[in-house]
Amino acid sequence: MSKRPGGGLGSLLSKKAKEDKRTAKSAASRPTQPRNPYLTKPAIPEQALYSFLGQVKNVALASKPKGSSVPISVPFCEIEARFGILKAPFGVNDRRVCSSGAKQINGKTVPAFLCSDIEPKCQFESGITRTHNVHWTQAGLSEVSRISTALGVGKDDAQVRRDIAEVDFLETVYGGYDNGCRVCFPGVHPNPKKPVIGRMEDKERLLHLDLAVPAASYDIRLQLATEKTVDGNIQNEPPPGWSTKRIKRRRSYSRKDKSIAWQIDVTEVTTTYADPGRQADITYELEMELSSSATLKL
Repeated sequence: MSKRPGGGLGSLLSKKAKEDKRTAKSAASRPTQPRNPYLTKPAIPEQALYSFLGQVKNVALASKPKGSSVPISVPFCEIEARFGILKAPFGVNDRRVCSSGAKQINGKTVPAFLCSDIEPKCQFESGITRTHNVHWTQAGLSEVSRISTALGVGKDDAQVRRDIAEVDFLETVYGGYDNGCRVCFPGVHPNPKKPVIGRMEDKERLLHLDLAVPAASYDIRLQLATEKTVDGNIQNEPPPGWSTKRIKRRRSYSRKDKSIAWQIDVTEVTTTYADPGRQADITYELEMELSSSATLKL
């Protein structure tokens, strides 16, 4: 039997005490870990939207087409809300700017955080999962769904068909040009049955607001953008220089009585590439766009 007080247990406790002192000393010498910078500007989504819309008029007027008179009668820009993930530009993999789940400040739950002006700038990856696309949008006008509820129609299936309009849209978009433009053709292009005329567009983002929504599946980007037609007579084939070809199958939903100024767009995008070594992929987009009549009233 050992003659030392406490035997092996006393030795372990002594080593543990020394280790605790070293750990505490080491922790004190390390700089304090910074807070997540993307959680420093709490926001209420509705108020953030009102604030954003309040900035739109001045920014848009500064970019109005040459020769345009005020008041503007023909819309030249669009306001949309896109759903996706805000990602921090650091870490092993680009990850969401904050962990999922509700966040609290001073004991109060904060629904969202402003991220547009936070450094380093976060990146926005637009799109939703295939599962959410199916569960949220597959019902269309056949029954009450997330889409109909978002448009204020959730009573019964008959009300959905009576009060909501559904419009299908199909186009092919060639992108990746060095000048930042894109070329759009109606329908699936090329069309073997008849030649179609496309247009080259230049889409420029004028203003945006990024909202991280930790308790939700997706974050939100609000943006104001212009779409200018550079060439409205693209014959048969797109000009050389494109790198992506996107076939966009979209369904748009809106209130027939126009009591809600927003339109919901659900889009399936099939992307192929000029590089034959890259495989095609399918993604899903969910967006809301403010009607042109409401935009003109801002």
